[in-house]
Amino acid sequence: MSHEDPTQDLTNSDQDDNTTQPTITAVFRLLREVRDGQNSLNSRFDTLESSVNSRFDALESSVNSRCDALESSVNSRFDALESSVNSRFDALESSVNSRFDAIESSVDSRFEALESRLARDFARVDTRFAEISEEMKKALLQLSDKLCDRIDRSRLHAEADIEDITRRLRKLESKAP
Repeated sequence: MSHEDPTQDLTNSDQDDNTTQPTITAVFRLLREVRDGQNSLNSRFDTLESSVNSRFDALESSVNSRCDALESSVNSRFDALESSVNSRFDALESSVNSRFDAIESSVDSRFEALESRLARDFARVDTRFAEISEEMKKALLQLSDKLCDRIDRSRLHAEADIEDITRRLRKLESKAP
């Protein structure tokens, strides 16, 4: 008998066969039905698991495809945004550089004009200073000449007065006894 046979250890099996046989047959039938039910359930579970797995695989594939498409869309939008921002920044930078260059050129030309004007003004001041210096020299010479003339005239008048006084004194001395 097989290892699963529950009657293998029965003593006097011929006598008891008649009374226990229907029970044993019923138990074996029940075991077969349980095994068949288990096989049926296992088969149904395998089918259900296969169906669920295929649905999960399809869902995972769909989600992955949608994520890839979203990632691609987001990346392309970011690339477009980056390109737009870069071009706007480049345009702004170019505009600012142009304005700074124009301001620098304007300031440089104004400084050059101011330097030129200052050079002309200093040249005029130097010329005028030289003219005034010459005029002052001439005026001092003229003043010196006038002072010398006046001093000479005063000296001559003083000498003439002294001679006149001396002559009068001599005249008075000659008249005096």
